[in-house]
Amino acid sequence: MSEIAVVGFATAAARNRFIFAGGSTYLHHSDYSWHNPFLSAAYHYYGIALGISGHMVYDSVKGEDSEYDFSYDLAARYSHRTMARSSNSCVWQLG
Repeated sequence: MSEIAVVGFATAAARNRFIFAGGSTYLHHSDYSWHNPFLSAAYHYYGIALGISGHMVYDSVKGEDSEYDFSYDLAARYSHRTMARSSNSCVWQLG
């Protein structure tokens, strides 16, 4: 049995109230490979944040057909601070 190689990288940049990110994960074995590049964007305004992330997953098995899958994730978050400076938040995620 051969070894499985997994490599991933990601980067993000903030500009005013926006955050942009991108990256990729790659898994390789002699019988199987998987690749997941993604792009993300988020907007935050005080305690409210909205974000979206798009993925293009490539999946391939040796001797079989390979396939692509395009998907996305949506997220929303609300948080507020109490007088004691603790953080309370509520998160919704669709995807």
